[in-house]
Amino acid sequence: MLMNVKAASHPRPTAFRNRRRPRSHRHCALLSPNQATREAMDYLLTCWDLCFGRQKYALFLARIIFLAALSGLATAQEPPTAVVKNEPPKTAPSTSQLTQWAQDLGDEDYSKRQFATIQLYNHQVAAIPVAVEALKEASGEKGERLLQFLSSIAADPYSSDGAIAFEAIRNATYPKTTTKAIRAQRIIDSISEEQRVAAIEKLDGLGLQIRSRSIQVISTRQTIPNAFVIDRNFIGDSQDLDCLRWITGVEFTRLEGPAITREILKQVLTLPNLQRLQLVQTLLRKEDLEELNNAPDLELLELIYSPVGDEVADLLGELPITGEMYLFGTQLTILGQQKLRSKFEGSELMIARGGFLGVQCPPTSVIIDEVVPGGAAQLAELQSGDKILSINGVKVVVFEDLRKELANFADGEEVTIEYERRFQGITEKKVTLGRRPDTIRDR
Repeated sequence: MLMNVKAASHPRPTAFRNRRRPRSHRHCALLSPNQATREAMDYLLTCWDLCFGRQKYALFLARIIFLAALSGLATAQEPPTAVVKNEPPKTAPSTSQLTQWAQDLGDEDYSKRQFATIQLYNHQVAAIPVAVEALKEASGEKGERLLQFLSSIAADPYSSDGAIAFEAIRNATYPKTTTKAIRAQRIIDSISEEQRVAAIEKLDGLGLQIRSRSIQVISTRQTIPNAFVIDRNFIGDSQDLDCLRWITGVEFTRLEGPAITREILKQVLTLPNLQRLQLVQTLLRKEDLEELNNAPDLELLELIYSPVGDEVADLLGELPITGEMYLFGTQLTILGQQKLRSKFEGSELMIARGGFLGVQCPPTSVIIDEVVPGGAAQLAELQSGDKILSINGVKVVVFEDLRKELANFADGEEVTIEYERRFQGITEKKVTLGRRPDTIRDR
């Protein structure tokens, strides 16, 4: 009743008298969020007017506040309108600007250094050659920031930019005594280790495992640690071997079979610690073997049953071989061998036509320790303990004498062997030489 008296004593303005009654909650639920908010605020204003009608100024102020709040809430609920700006495309900075930013990396002002760093990262591709050049003479803070910038790019050394950055950091490792060189070496070691692990996993997936193996090397069987072998079972190609440059610790590699190509040989020669290389029964010709000019200094090079002749005499004679070269079963003539010997500067050159007897003897004697299964000696019924006395009438005393004499014969040729067997005396037998088997045993 009191509410009605106040309402009658203080009639509302026409605008409020004509205000519609608040709708039901059910009806409000069907409204949009903005409409529902306005209905609710309208109801609150009506209640305020009924209760505080005499306080005109307060009512006026309250109305202003509520209307302002209502307007702000409604505006906040309206979805923002996307503004499309036609900004001109960013242009690459000039070389002089990039050079200045590279110079600012060593500025005393921290904010200036930070700004220059951000700009180089924002224009990474264009900044690479500038950063590479600046790193050559940089030191201190400038050198550190340039190394950080280039290391982020060198983390992908297979890309062209990554290869450039990696090589620049590698060059910064000299001289070894500077702080920049130490930091650069740590970056190189970190990237190299990550790539080495990834490379080993990739090789395992290709069936190429680096392990200890028992392999025939020159005239003896040796156990080779960390031997890397690509043979006839390899079904990949040269692109699969682009990771070999990250594999450290491999000193011995054997490439076997007609599927070995010049590109595969090229990839193998990137092994950083390669020292001994065997090429067995490949079809590589002179133009393919020219890749050996890019080989590191090798301690041993073996060409086993290779279809090359006198045309490779000059090439092989000029290779950086510091130790031994062994040619077994090639097509070099006597003249070709003489030409090669005149050029070879290694410690020892051994050339054999490829005839294989198949016996193992101690270095200081010709008493047979072992007869190779399937070899010519076994087929001729020679046994362990037999002592070989001569080959085609030429006396042999130590194993090296036997090896050199057999080198004059090719596989398929016949020789006369004189040998002594305990309790049976001296026997002379004709033996047809065979081809050297190359069975590899994993240890």
